[in-house]
Amino acid sequence: MTGQVILHYSILEKIGEGGMGVVYKAEDTTLKRTVALKFLPPQVSASETDKARFLQEAQAAAALNHPNICTIYGIETAGDQTFIAMEFIDGKTLREVMDANHGSGLPRARAIDIGIQIADGLAVAHEKGIVHRDIKPENIMVRKDGIVQIMDFGLAKLRASRASRLTKEGSTIGTAGYMSPEQVQGQDIDHRSDIFSVGVLLYELFAGELPFRGVHETALLYEIVNVDPPPMSVVKPSIDPELDRIVLECLQKEPDERYQAVKDVSKDLKRFKRESSRARVSRTFTAQRPAVQTASRPSAAAEAKAGRTPVRWIRLVIAFAAGAALVAALWQPWVPGVRVIPRVPMRFTMKLRDSIAIPIGGADIAISPDGKFVSFITLRGTVAMIMLRPMDRETYEPVSGSEDATNTQLYQSFSPDGQWISFTPGNMLKKASVFGGSAVTVASLAAQPRGLWWGADHRIYFGYINSPIYCVAEDGGTPEPVTQLDSAGGEISHRFPQLLPDGKSVLYTVKFNNITTFDDAAIAVRDGKTGRQTMLIRGGSFARYVPTGHIVYGRGNFI
Repeated sequence: MTGQVILHYSILEKIGEGGMGVVYKAEDTTLKRTVALKFLPPQVSASETDKARFLQEAQAAAALNHPNICTIYGIETAGDQTFIAMEFIDGKTLREVMDANHGSGLPRARAIDIGIQIADGLAVAHEKGIVHRDIKPENIMVRKDGIVQIMDFGLAKLRASRASRLTKEGSTIGTAGYMSPEQVQGQDIDHRSDIFSVGVLLYELFAGELPFRGVHETALLYEIVNVDPPPMSVVKPSIDPELDRIVLECLQKEPDERYQAVKDVSKDLKRFKRESSRARVSRTFTAQRPAVQTASRPSAAAEAKAGRTPVRWIRLVIAFAAGAALVAALWQPWVPGVRVIPRVPMRFTMKLRDSIAIPIGGADIAISPDGKFVSFITLRGTVAMIMLRPMDRETYEPVSGSEDATNTQLYQSFSPDGQWISFTPGNMLKKASVFGGSAVTVASLAAQPRGLWWGADHRIYFGYINSPIYCVAEDGGTPEPVTQLDSAGGEISHRFPQLLPDGKSVLYTVKFNNITTFDDAAIAVRDGKTGRQTMLIRGGSFARYVPTGHIVYGRGNFI
């Protein structure tokens, strides 16, 4: 849409995309100002429910007027397109701000200031009966002047609309890691659910890590409901106990035991900020006062000269002994950086319809990163296609555009946010929303690919039968090579890629001349900084890095 003019808006560039909207930067040619336009995605435009939820977002946010909430200018319709015109925020998401600190948390004063602004903005929303339901760093913008603004009320629930509630009761709406226990359990929620999410956000701002860190979503959700997080001072000892108290009160499992109003969170953070400032002033004043020595008490030097132990040293010894006794009484084994995470098995079955079969292969079944969808490749005669099933339902439907009658070796990969799925019918690379709608062609490929991976860098990676690894932008373009074959070393193909967590290095399988089994292949990694290839494993294929720090791979007679 870049370069187009819609009504009186000139589209400048695409700046964001999610399951409920595509956002463009634009110029309002009438009022001569830069705005952001959020369009309902084409793949869900046919859904009246999604349209209604989209309008609900605009109505909820437009009812709010506060410096810490993104301003909505209006709702517009052009042809079959509906969009929201909103304030364009020149800044970064809170996630980007935190990532710049490399997981160490923000400086205390800045974290407190951000927390106060978020709480103040939410307080206005709550007073008008609006619950955000998806407070997370990606939905918070930090402007260049330091003002914090809350974005995306797409999951908001208006209490006044309870009778015609658009959000299905019993469903879990929100983002894993920031959801409240009642959201996880699909219960009815109110403004106190936002307070729990604010607690998670504050914990991450101060401590540099999340209070709940399950290795997969099921374990994470189990922790949110059942496990009390450690105080932030355990993670970072310099954190003040009063900040611990504020955050842990937000994180109480039972809504009745949390803060009952988010404005009280703001009030306590402001009080802590004032008292901390007074304490700093007091310490500075004391340090600058001239030393005064009285005759009522001998100095430490005089006491030592007289052969007596200075009183301050006696106090230190007593304090040390008491501390040692307390540590001995409370001591339990602890390994730095290691948390015991309950292992929660996840089991489910899928009953297939008649005439549908699942082939056997490493890419035939996939689970979305957010754990909400499972996809699997099926065969109906000689036609392969991808089926998609929400994890909270027992039904599944074919992904439109995934049918391939020429080659049953389809590959698939979910987007990092779990809202899209890419696949390779024939010599095409396509993607479709998990919420339904028509498939979108990303690129035409030179041949049937071998392997597919949607990276967090917004690129999709794949290999061919006889080629290096290629990648293409998730929004389309011309595929470009990522690796280089070592022909002198007998390499004829790189395949089954995976972008590693550093966002630059790529893991893949190397096929050599005249081999037919996994046992003769190799697993290599291309360093994202130097471009150098390193062989990791000889004898294996289809390697995947897993969050435990291990590489898993296959062995057998098919590559």
